[in-house]
Amino acid sequence: MGQLTFTASNGWSAVGGQTCGVYYREQDPCGSSSGSGVAVALGLAARAVEVEVDNGEHHLPAMRGNLVSIKTTSGLVPRDNVIVTRFRGPVGPMTRTVQDAAIML
Repeated sequence: MGQLTFTASNGWSAVGGQTCGVYYREQDPCGSSSGSGVAVALGLAARAVEVEVDNGEHHLPAMRGNLVSIKTTSGLVPRDNVIVTRFRGPVGPMTRTVQDAAIML
Protein backbone atom coordinates (compact mmCIF):
# COMPACT_ATOMS: atom_id res chain seq x y z
CA MET A 1 0.00 0.00 0.00
CA GLY A 2 1.42 3.41 -0.99
CA GLN A 3 2.04 6.25 1.38
CA LEU A 4 -0.39 9.17 1.15
CA THR A 5 1.41 12.49 0.83
CA PHE A 6 0.11 16.01 0.52
CA THR A 7 2.07 19.15 -0.21
CA ALA A 8 0.25 22.40 0.41
CA SER A 9 1.17 25.61 -1.35
CA ASN A 10 2.11 28.72 0.58
CA GLY A 11 -0.92 30.28 2.17
CA TRP A 12 -3.14 27.20 1.99
CA SER A 13 -5.40 26.42 4.93
CA ALA A 14 -7.61 23.39 5.44
CA VAL A 15 -10.15 25.73 7.03
CA GLY A 16 -10.24 28.65 4.61
CA GLY A 17 -8.58 27.39 1.45
CA GLN A 18 -5.94 29.29 -0.54
CA THR A 19 -4.89 32.77 0.56
CA CYS A 20 -4.46 35.12 -2.39
CA GLY A 21 -1.77 37.76 -2.59
CA VAL A 22 -2.36 41.31 -1.41
CA TYR A 23 -1.59 43.12 -4.65
CA TYR A 24 -2.66 40.58 -7.27
CA ARG A 25 -4.45 37.27 -7.05
CA GLU A 26 -1.57 35.08 -8.26
CA GLN A 27 1.00 36.60 -5.87
CA ASP A 28 2.54 34.02 -3.52
CA PRO A 29 1.55 35.21 -0.01
CA CYS A 30 4.55 33.31 1.46
CA GLY A 31 4.67 31.41 4.71
CA SER A 32 2.49 30.04 7.43
CA SER A 33 1.44 33.51 8.61
CA SER A 34 0.33 34.57 5.13
CA GLY A 35 -3.37 34.74 5.98
CA SER A 36 -2.64 37.05 8.89
CA GLY A 37 -0.34 39.18 6.73
CA VAL A 38 -2.92 39.57 3.98
CA ALA A 39 -5.60 40.47 6.54
CA VAL A 40 -3.43 43.20 8.09
CA ALA A 41 -2.31 44.56 4.70
CA LEU A 42 -5.93 44.81 3.50
CA GLY A 43 -7.07 46.49 6.72
CA LEU A 44 -9.20 43.53 7.83
CA ALA A 45 -7.12 43.35 11.02
CA ALA A 46 -5.20 46.12 12.77
CA ARG A 47 -2.35 43.78 13.72
CA ALA A 48 -1.45 40.13 13.96
CA VAL A 49 1.03 37.85 15.66
CA GLU A 50 3.21 35.83 13.33
CA VAL A 51 5.30 32.76 14.03
CA GLU A 52 8.78 31.99 12.77
CA VAL A 53 8.93 28.48 11.37
CA ASP A 54 12.18 28.49 9.43
CA ASN A 55 15.02 30.97 9.64
CA GLY A 56 13.71 34.16 8.06
CA GLU A 57 10.21 32.95 7.20
CA HIS A 58 8.92 35.19 9.95
CA HIS A 59 9.34 38.20 7.68
CA LEU A 60 8.13 36.84 4.32
CA PRO A 61 4.38 37.48 4.74
CA ALA A 62 5.18 40.96 6.06
CA MET A 63 7.49 41.71 3.11
CA ARG A 64 4.84 40.61 0.60
CA GLY A 65 2.28 42.93 2.18
CA ASN A 66 4.62 45.89 2.86
CA LEU A 67 4.15 45.42 6.59
CA VAL A 68 6.35 45.84 9.66
CA SER A 69 7.38 42.74 11.59
CA ILE A 70 9.68 42.39 14.56
CA LYS A 71 11.65 39.21 15.16
CA THR A 72 11.64 38.69 18.90
CA THR A 73 13.55 36.41 21.22
CA SER A 74 11.79 33.25 22.38
CA GLY A 75 9.48 33.93 25.29
CA LEU A 76 9.23 37.72 24.84
CA VAL A 77 5.73 37.46 23.34
CA PRO A 78 3.48 34.92 25.09
CA ARG A 79 2.13 32.04 23.00
CA ASP A 80 -1.27 32.13 24.69
CA ASN A 81 -3.98 31.54 22.07
CA VAL A 82 -1.36 31.12 19.32
CA ILE A 83 -1.80 27.78 17.57
CA VAL A 84 1.73 26.50 16.94
CA THR A 85 3.69 23.37 17.58
CA ARG A 86 6.38 23.35 20.24
CA PHE A 87 9.06 23.10 17.54
CA ARG A 88 8.32 26.50 16.07
CA GLY A 89 10.32 29.63 16.78
CA PRO A 90 9.42 32.89 18.46
CA VAL A 91 6.27 34.88 17.80
CA GLY A 92 6.22 38.60 17.04
CA PRO A 93 4.01 41.47 15.91
CA MET A 94 3.05 42.20 12.30
CA THR A 95 1.47 45.61 11.69
CA ARG A 96 1.16 48.39 9.12
CA THR A 97 3.34 50.89 11.01
CA VAL A 98 6.45 50.82 13.19
CA GLN A 99 4.53 52.64 15.92
CA ASP A 100 1.82 49.96 15.97
CA ALA A 101 4.45 47.22 16.13
CA ALA A 102 6.18 48.92 19.06
CA ILE A 103 2.89 49.37 20.90
CA MET A 104 1.95 45.75 20.29
CA LEU A 105 5.35 44.51 21.44
